[in-house]
Amino acid sequence: MRRLSVAAAVLFFTLITIPVLKAQDVASVTGVVTDATGAVIPGTRVVLLNTATNLSYTAETNAIGSYTIVNVPPGPGYRISFSRDGFTPSVVTDVYLNVNTTRTQNARLTVGSTIQTVEVSAASETITLNTTDATVGNNYEVQMVNELPVQIRDSPAALFSIQPGATSDGAITGARVDQNNVTLDGLDVNDMATGQFGVVTGNAPVDSVQELRAVTGSPLSSDGQGGGGQFVMVTKSGTNKFHGNLFEYHRDTTTEANDWFNNNSGVPRAPLIRNQFGGNLGGPVMKNKAFFFFEYNGRRDNQGAQAERTVPLDEFRNGNIQYINKTTDPATGKPCGGTSRQDVSPTCISMINSAQVAALDPQKIGFDPALMDFINQRYPHVNDVSFGDGINTGGFRFNAPVILKENDYVARVDYTLNSAMKLWSRASAQSQRQGDAINFSAPIQFPGDPVTHAINNASYGYVVGHNWTIGANKTNQALYGVTRSRLNFPAQYNPTGTVQWRGGLAGTGRVEPS
Repeated sequence: MRRLSVAAAVLFFTLITIPVLKAQDVASVTGVVTDATGAVIPGTRVVLLNTATNLSYTAETNAIGSYTIVNVPPGPGYRISFSRDGFTPSVVTDVYLNVNTTRTQNARLTVGSTIQTVEVSAASETITLNTTDATVGNNYEVQMVNELPVQIRDSPAALFSIQPGATSDGAITGARVDQNNVTLDGLDVNDMATGQFGVVTGNAPVDSVQELRAVTGSPLSSDGQGGGGQFVMVTKSGTNKFHGNLFEYHRDTTTEANDWFNNNSGVPRAPLIRNQFGGNLGGPVMKNKAFFFFEYNGRRDNQGAQAERTVPLDEFRNGNIQYINKTTDPATGKPCGGTSRQDVSPTCISMINSAQVAALDPQKIGFDPALMDFINQRYPHVNDVSFGDGINTGGFRFNAPVILKENDYVARVDYTLNSAMKLWSRASAQSQRQGDAINFSAPIQFPGDPVTHAINNASYGYVVGHNWTIGANKTNQALYGVTRSRLNFPAQYNPTGTVQWRGGLAGTGRVEPS
């Protein structure tokens, strides 16, 4: 009776959580077993073994010699054995199962002793032909994900836009950029708050990802929402052996080139010092039963954003006002007009001094001395005369400091309930603060100002999954999880009071004084 109650509870949990399942984060393997003449061999016992965790999955070929094993964690190091009375057993080692993909692994048995075993390696089969569905896409295994040139290591999203049929802004095979779908361990991690392409809510650091699959054509119904690209990622799991690494990626201004306009204005190249560092560790909690994986990823940026502001020309700072006169521009022979500028056609620009300005003022005051003192103290001098209106204003070009501090955390636990049921969970959290040079040209207005515009990101997500092999032809996978985008865009330096914009999935965006 107790077993019946447990089974009923699991079934109820499965049924109520089915709607959240949008993408498959597992792998499958199928094939046909034949003899030396090509005749199928029914009743062959097939055992799929994960050599890292000693978890096994069994199946038996049917009347047409076919077998299928589903809901298997993706990854390398699998071993498939085929055995049948009267035939020499066959073993295929080093099998890699790709996420959201069904691998075809056929076998041919020869008549002979069951004491001997024929063993072959699939390590050289790095490319396998997908004959089970019509999807068009690529699988990036763990080694490839780690080795490809992904500059920002807090997510492999840089690989999204290099797929066939993808544009740099995220349009996949003609679909709109908001029609893409990104999942991590089967959970939706799309950026619903700001709608940016290539943003993984809560982050998925590259060194924590076991595998990435990108589908750009003919997606399956299980792939989830949207008619664009389908990007499926899976987090690494622990094994029976402790494993981990430490990493540091450094980039600095030495390899950077200056902007042409900065060079022309005498502004040095913008600095860029970026350090990405961290580590991970995975291993057993209970051998062959429970496993853990944890990763920390840190990033520190100290760089410059090239910014230009409109500032008054020195003539205006001295109390003079310039205007376009009605003479002829000697350079063109045409009358001076609205496009005339001091730096291009100086003869078209005339000036009245402060005394003349005061004479034109009905109150005979002219410029307010307090206002002129504020302008001279607040605004820097022009270093780019091609900017502004060229009459009373010009440009001030400078490198604004942009500081970024980011910490990412990923944890996963896998637990084997019994030979038919597997339970697992994963949690991710992101803590990031940076100057806002995305929505603004720079986080500050002028050099020396404190950070005016900032972005604070405290997004997180978690998911719990249950995989159940009910029978030879029945399996079930249930997921329940939450992805929450927590963004804040504070204006931290404002003479009239701090104003913040808060937005996210938890509530409606609003402006709040504080």
